[in-house]
Amino acid sequence: MKKLILVPTDFTEVGEAALKYAFSISKQQNFNICLLNVVDHVSKIKASENKLDLIAKHYEDQYRLKTLVAVGNIFDEIGFVADEIDASLVVMGTHGLKGFQFLTGSNALKVIGRAKCPFIVVQKNTAVKDLSNILFPVDVNKLTRIKLKETIQLAQLFQAKVRLVAPKTTDVFEKKSIHENVTWVKKELNKHCVSYSVNYLDSKNFMSNMYAFADENGIDMFSMVNSQTTKITGVLTATNEEQKFITNPLSIPVLTVNISQKVMDNLSLSNFAGVS
Repeated sequence: MKKLILVPTDFTEVGEAALKYAFSISKQQNFNICLLNVVDHVSKIKASENKLDLIAKHYEDQYRLKTLVAVGNIFDEIGFVADEIDASLVVMGTHGLKGFQFLTGSNALKVIGRAKCPFIVVQKNTAVKDLSNILFPVDVNKLTRIKLKETIQLAQLFQAKVRLVAPKTTDVFEKKSIHENVTWVKKELNKHCVSYSVNYLDSKNFMSNMYAFADENGIDMFSMVNSQTTKITGVLTATNEEQKFITNPLSIPVLTVNISQKVMDNLSLSNFAGVS
């Protein structure tokens, strides 16, 4: 994994929260950081550069920030820049389901859908702390497996434990599908020597039960698939549920992986190279 984090900023508290979260990753794992601002006209480049320079100067005693200004719209440019600089990760803030147009919940998912690398989405009140517990939801859909590669990479980097959570159901078909997915995920985690636990939660009000579990068990990150451009349905893949997930009431950061670039891998981790 190339250790380069792209941090888009809109010069708000949310952008600052994303940068501070990226700093915490950099401090623990020696990642380089590139701070990006997107403007809609060339006439705004200089003002943007001045603001970015002030931020870089403010942190220069602790971190060396590379800064970039891109001209265009956020939906295209963030993903384009991430690909151009070969970022291994984007740490991005969201303003929630309502609020400033730049990165609301739905817009954040659109931005994420343009990039090849995974995103970590944070909120203004996201706590900056060591990553030790990653919550990995599993449901009836095999597409929930897609996010496993990146989850394993982060778990290995930070020596974190993966907490599998799945709906407890009496439906025969759903129970069989969930069991198959959980078994597959466990096999991969064992293969890569990642510590984990398996937890079944009442399927009624599953999202609320999952948040309660996260709060009670010190979860530091959620893992999610972004199906923004698909018509997939399921407990954890409906678009409105994804929006709620990345703007969760606990302000827990969310590792978000796109379906589009992963489906071509045929849901296989056979080419996965563990992070040393």
